[in-house]
Amino acid sequence: MSASVQPSKGEEKLPYLFYGTLKRGGRLNHVLTEPRGCEVARFRGNATVQGLLYMVRGGGFPALRPGNGRVHGELWEGISEVLQHRLDSIEGHPWIYTRTRLKTTDGEMVWAYVYQRPVDGYQLIANGNFDVRTP
Repeated sequence: MSASVQPSKGEEKLPYLFYGTLKRGGRLNHVLTEPRGCEVARFRGNATVQGLLYMVRGGGFPALRPGNGRVHGELWEGISEVLQHRLDSIEGHPWIYTRTRLKTTDGEMVWAYVYQRPVDGYQLIANGNFDVRTP
């Protein structure tokens, strides 16, 4: 996984890969689907990236880290600048998660939030798929 960079003005908008509570049915999905001063995002389909997925202890949400496994998520498009700033705030970018360009297993470049803190003692989600019904 490569280091994150902020998109510059005029840069091609990449879809976002969400693999946790922002997925459809997740407790934060309303951030993508309910307008609050910005346009809503559009679900495009499923995708997979290389990495490992851990359950953040006490948080009820997952953490994507570099690794040789597979992490499954959803692609969303139409993320406005206003919504991007809101997502960055929710994800604690750049201190907790960093918005990072990743390549899907199909070769498409996407934005994804990569966890920046140690995962020692966190439970590995072996199948790489976060269950949105997790309390």
